[in-house]
Amino acid sequence: MNKIYYYNVGGLCFSANADMDHPALFNFCPFAVRKEEVKETIFSLGYIEQLPPISEEMNAVCHVCDNGTCWNFYYSTCYTYDIILCIEGEQCRIYRMQADSDWHCVRIDWKVQDEIDAQALNNILMLSYVAAAAPRSRVLLHSACVRTAAGEGVAFIGHSGVGKSTHARLWLRYVPGCTLMNDDQPIVSLEEDGIPYIYGSPWSGKTVCYRQMKAPLKLVCLMKQASQNRLISLTNLQGFTTLLAAVSMIKEQTEVYRGIVRTLARVVESVPVVYLENRPEQEAVQLVWEKYDTGHRPC
Repeated sequence: MNKIYYYNVGGLCFSANADMDHPALFNFCPFAVRKEEVKETIFSLGYIEQLPPISEEMNAVCHVCDNGTCWNFYYSTCYTYDIILCIEGEQCRIYRMQADSDWHCVRIDWKVQDEIDAQALNNILMLSYVAAAAPRSRVLLHSACVRTAAGEGVAFIGHSGVGKSTHARLWLRYVPGCTLMNDDQPIVSLEEDGIPYIYGSPWSGKTVCYRQMKAPLKLVCLMKQASQNRLISLTNLQGFTTLLAAVSMIKEQTEVYRGIVRTLARVVESVPVVYLENRPEQEAVQLVWEKYDTGHRPC
């Protein structure tokens, strides 16, 4: 495994010496860049023949996700992360990875042979990105996100099944020039100009929407299904806690958690977060648009 692949995601680059040409990893293709275009990488994933064994004295922190995966984190005394990923199915698959303390170097000792292996690698790359990008003012936000004709991003957050994707599609229908940026894990960033941006990413859930796209983040809506449409503005503190609950992270990773908290605290200073009680209809779209009108009215 000699070929090294390079990617630019959320304005940050990483490399992978792995089987990235597997058809099931096509979601990374729009983000591929040439080595000559990369000034630095936030992490590099590489393959080795065999990872060293995990010490029996190390205790695991277990996290179960709602997509059929389970992560077991082991922390060594030299601040190395040993991580085991279990993917449920007809037969449970177990994958192992290891990362150094700043997540700059990530290692695996297995190869991609089928789609389930590709799913594991996809998850490991996402986890590595979350950890390595957090100190660089990037966070993955569990949301659906659209970009308006004015070039501004609007994100819809909430628990699974609340209607984030449905509402995003209503914007595509009723807001002229609106484009879906990502349907599950867009990236929110704070860059040198101090402006919060939102990016498309390779991680878009069940929706095939992998776009190398960027927009200033204009608004975040916390969704709730209701019998009527109502919009409530949240305070900065309420907005912060709302965003924090929607961010992909492992809280036990202290430095990663601190980086995410710092980024979100600054984001809510300039980006309104609102609570949207809504029915899946045109009126709900109009309600949000009129409150934060940019001069490009839909409908």
